[in-house]
Amino acid sequence: MKKSVKRSLLTVGMLIAVNILAGLVSASLAEENYPQTVSVITAAAQDEERAHRTYIAYSLKAAEENYPGIARLFIALATSEAIHAANFRKILTDIGVAAEKRKETPVEVGSTRANLKKSTKVELNEIDKKIPWHS
Repeated sequence: MKKSVKRSLLTVGMLIAVNILAGLVSASLAEENYPQTVSVITAAAQDEERAHRTYIAYSLKAAEENYPGIARLFIALATSEAIHAANFRKILTDIGVAAEKRKETPVEVGSTRANLKKSTKVELNEIDKKIPWHS
């Protein structure tokens, strides 16, 4: 797909999101006419909630392994992910869409070193793959 087409699609998507966020589209219209937008926002909220739980678990492991600074780093990351999740949930609430609850899957916790490597890889992947305007 050409870069100009991608930008046009992104612009249209952003305009739809802005209209929804501004309350210009009723809840029923949001779900009926923009199911992909609602789906993306719902998935984003769920992803952020999972990241929050993951970073809390990583923080506990770092504290257990006597890495207090790294434990605090993971708490800071968990806090930011909780804020992101709350923002996405607020968007859904504002447009009248019931927030879907997803079954919580267990968090895999390795050593603090392994957790740092994994979280770095995940966050860099989000920058490279999930943020289209990055490159």
